[in-house]
Amino acid sequence: MSEYINHKISNRSEYVFRKLIERKGAAAYGVYWYILEELYESGGKMLFEEIEPISKALCVRKDFVASVIKSFSLFQYDSESFWSDEVIEQIEKRQKIKDKRKEAANKRWVSEKNIIVPEKELDSSPNVIDSSHNVKITRVSKEQEMKSREREFYNMLVPFVKTYGREMIREFFDYWSEPNKSHSKMRFEQERTWDLSRRLQTWEKRSRNGFSKYNSGTDKSAANYKAVEAYRNESIQNLKPMDSEEQMPI
Repeated sequence: MSEYINHKISNRSEYVFRKLIERKGAAAYGVYWYILEELYESGGKMLFEEIEPISKALCVRKDFVASVIKSFSLFQYDSESFWSDEVIEQIEKRQKIKDKRKEAANKRWVSEKNIIVPEKELDSSPNVIDSSHNVKITRVSKEQEMKSREREFYNMLVPFVKTYGREMIREFFDYWSEPNKSHSKMRFEQERTWDLSRRLQTWEKRSRNGFSKYNSGTDKSAANYKAVEAYRNESIQNLKPMDSEEQMPI
């Protein structure tokens, strides 16, 4: 975006500029404004050795440019450099306006985007701002993070209710959402591989075979014991002695 220098229409009629034009000609007035532009682009201050490019650009002598700089207190200078207090003040004022606008825009953006991350990934401060993206990051406890993941797992199962029924999906959820001792992971998160669709298919097959409680989190110990015992007794009844003419079932 283009930036502008404050230029009063009445500048040329002011005493200091009338004297500049009377003594050095209208060219000096043009040199003055060219120097102002250069100062704006240079942060308000330049070295005297940098006036040579100005003289070449305007097709005037270096000493003429230097005389404009040092005449009528139009600029401030020392032995090595020259500057304009007015230009520096305007640059600082403009920068403050930019900063305020940027801050206001960031606040609006942050209010719309609030990222929650686990407590272990943050420092001791309750809330921090990611300066690279201007995103507010809110601290959450380990329990809150666990609950959030549990809800996410629950929502993943909802679409399967129509296929497998509410009761089976609930049993599946109760079992696989059981946390470990440290309450840092659910049972399914500790599996080396996990394909939700295939796990549900396997669970449904076991349910059809009378093992619906085999993997359930409700009254797990008693249910598992009964299921295993029933399967064991059934298998024993089907076994035949090894010296029988018929071979054992595979």
